[in-house]
Amino acid sequence: MMTGYLSVVIFSLAVQLLLLFNPIEATWQCPEACSCTGASLYCFGASLIEIPSEIPDTYEGLYLGFNGIQNVERDSLSHLGNLRLIDLTSNGIFQINDATFEELQTLETLRLPFNNLRAITVDLLSGLRSLEVLDVSNNVIDRIDPGSFDHLPNIKEINLRSNLIELLHPMMFRSLANLEIFLSDLTSSRRLRQLHYHFLPISRNWI
Repeated sequence: MMTGYLSVVIFSLAVQLLLLFNPIEATWQCPEACSCTGASLYCFGASLIEIPSEIPDTYEGLYLGFNGIQNVERDSLSHLGNLRLIDLTSNGIFQINDATFEELQTLETLRLPFNNLRAITVDLLSGLRSLEVLDVSNNVIDRIDPGSFDHLPNIKEINLRSNLIELLHPMMFRSLANLEIFLSDLTSSRRLRQLHYHFLPISRNWI
């Protein structure tokens, strides 16, 4: 009898400690049509219209492709300081506010292909000091402001495929010392290709 009582007491204490040290993760329910495995949230084609709220701050991966998330708000991500990957492929996103990713110091991969983004501004990617892979291919981007990539000291791959960009500023990539791959079939613009060849070594790019 005493052994059973002690087991109940120990279990109760363990639950209370869990709630004390990580109350969000202890009570958070994985959204319907999604799966939560390890430290990642998988919601492919789950008919989401916004990023789920109160995701535990221990999560490292958000796989939210093929939904209807048209706006990405800073408040939905700012507490997720351990994220290493965000995949928002094919959501119809047309707006991401400046500094939305500013708190995501450990983010390494940001995938935003097949959306409706129109521009990359100076502050859009601010704070992403660990970012290595940026995919904004297959959007309708027609403007990248000078200095937009200066916040990315560790970037290795930028995918700008299939956008509407016709001109890149000559100093656009001046701070990207570690850049290895730059996918450049943006348009048939001769001027764009001349800038690409002049400022990036051809041997380190995919044409």
